[in-house]
Amino acid sequence: MLKNISIKLKEVNFISLTGIIIISILLLTNFVKVLKYSYFELIDVDKYINLSNNVDYFIPKDNQYAEIGQIEGNNNIKFEKNNSKNIYFPEDVQKVWLKLKLQDKQASTDNIIYIDCEFIEDIQFYIPTTDGRYVAEKPNEYFIFPYIKLPENIDFNKDIYINSTWDSNVFNLLLAKDSNFYTIQTLLACFYIGNLGVLLGMLIMNMILFFSSKDSKYLFHSLFTGSLLSLLYCLSGAQKLILGFNSNNRLIALGAMAASTWVLFIYSHLDIKSKMPILNNFFKLSISFLLLSLYISGIIPDGFTYDILYLYIIIVGLCILISIYSYFQFGMGSIYYLFGILILFTGFIIYILGSYGLLEWNIFTFSTCYPAASIETLLFTIGIIKQIKNEKELNNKLQLEVMTDKLTKIYNRRYFEETVANKILQLDKEKHLVSMLILDIDHFKNVNDTYGHSTGDLVLSEIAMIMKHCLRNEDILVRWGGEEFVAVLPFTNLKESTAIAEIIRLSIEKHVFKFVNKVTVSIGIAEKDIDEDFHSWFRRADNALYNAKENGRNAVCVCYTNEVKK
Repeated sequence: MLKNISIKLKEVNFISLTGIIIISILLLTNFVKVLKYSYFELIDVDKYINLSNNVDYFIPKDNQYAEIGQIEGNNNIKFEKNNSKNIYFPEDVQKVWLKLKLQDKQASTDNIIYIDCEFIEDIQFYIPTTDGRYVAEKPNEYFIFPYIKLPENIDFNKDIYINSTWDSNVFNLLLAKDSNFYTIQTLLACFYIGNLGVLLGMLIMNMILFFSSKDSKYLFHSLFTGSLLSLLYCLSGAQKLILGFNSNNRLIALGAMAASTWVLFIYSHLDIKSKMPILNNFFKLSISFLLLSLYISGIIPDGFTYDILYLYIIIVGLCILISIYSYFQFGMGSIYYLFGILILFTGFIIYILGSYGLLEWNIFTFSTCYPAASIETLLFTIGIIKQIKNEKELNNKLQLEVMTDKLTKIYNRRYFEETVANKILQLDKEKHLVSMLILDIDHFKNVNDTYGHSTGDLVLSEIAMIMKHCLRNEDILVRWGGEEFVAVLPFTNLKESTAIAEIIRLSIEKHVFKFVNKVTVSIGIAEKDIDEDFHSWFRRADNALYNAKENGRNAVCVCYTNEVKK
């Protein structure tokens, strides 16, 4: 098993791998820059402060305590301390009140509170002011993350209250200077746009490859890349900035679209129908379920949106296992594809676990899926190109085997009729000279009768080797049948072709053959007339060969246009 894996790993082209590593480093470098400007510098309180640990929460029953006047100063309400690093509540929570108190030192330098989640809807801040009132503030949506700018007359002696209709999204409350906030938002926007740009580039590239090659693998991969691009576009918050809304249900729909197009791609790419027919029903049911969830995503209750992700993860996980098995068992797919899908799956698993509160929600958790998707699409595209290239090379090899004489390893008569004939027509059209040699081994029947057919085969192979050595690169050598060979010499007149034929004849005459010792050949030559058809030209060369045999063999003879025998 390990040996098989080692052999498969050798498929990775060094240049391709180097390119992937360079692109990955560039993407990860940008990612680290984003991290550096945010969570890596949280220890510096002058940069960013995570307020999540300072938050107390209260979960009202039904729709009671809906107004700030019912909450502030109400001794009957008991707020509980949030002991988690993030703010997250169970899915059955409908409404929640949060409160926090800023320290004078914090608020004197930091004036922006923001929420690191794009999907928090219907949230209201109540800011205490020095005139004894609470000012209601809706978060601004001009950047990726919603935020509020604290007023100058904020009362630090009172609590800030936050009222939200809960939709099961984990988030943090962070405090920052406006300059630092704008920096992180700009960097995140560049980071998201850069990765989305890679996906868009791969989408365009795959569509171009599909229209140029008509290979369905590129079409299915284009559909998957387009779905993934739409999913990450929505996930990044760009949809909210441009269109003014985001929703978990829309994410479920786009996730279903990406998963269904990927499963469809796998079904086609790995040739499941013929390689593993027992899995046909599984793939059909999976695609049907994903398409159904895409259709009904608009009516799925909010509490159910994350539950359905379990089924997506199970389907995708099983398809990954099938892909690994198919690769090592049948050689379907490529090592690039396996690496790519594992990277993408890992990136989205980190995001989902973070959104469930199972991992700490931070910039790494919600951003890993972007470079993972970019790297995956690059690997996918390289893998498909490499696989199709290998398939074409295999087809060319098989075609070459069909067109090659197994004994002498030179072209056969079929190759001549299907390929060389067209080259001759092209030479005629361009009015180029072309000559033909027909070679026959003298008394070859005696060789077979005396020494056996195995020795005769050795003689044929050695003569083919001698002829290839004497001919030029542009000349075409074919075993016509039995002991007869044909060579087509482009851009060659009778004088030049006769000289080449003499070199061949003398080389064979001087060669010491195993067991047989000496063998001679007879060669007929004809230069093609521009207006002459192939059959007439071939008859003249064959007639010249006949004359060479009539003249005692081991000779080279030429047949001119007016010497054709009917």
